[in-house]
Amino acid sequence: MSIRERGSTVARHAVARAAAYLREFVLIATYAVICIALSLSVLIATGTAIYWSITTLGLQGQLRTATVVGGSVVVLVEFAMLHRVSQTLGYLLLGPTREMKV
Repeated sequence: MSIRERGSTVARHAVARAAAYLREFVLIATYAVICIALSLSVLIATGTAIYWSITTLGLQGQLRTATVVGGSVVVLVEFAMLHRVSQTLGYLLLGPTREMKV
């Protein structure tokens, strides 16, 4: 193999690696945007519902505390569901990783 052929082979490999890195970066960025959009929309809606119920219904004392605690439990359940959704989405977009194989 001549120096010219070797140089063109190295250049082709470098371009292929750069394209692979760019593709992976786009997939990770897409994954992050989808996860953030899902999480924020669900959590903002839950927080708004809790705030609305407290202010509109005029809850006071123990009833207000129970509403906040109930809303906190709902948020914890939502986090568990969103975690599972993000894991599945990550597996679909990025394929299996070391963490998923364990």
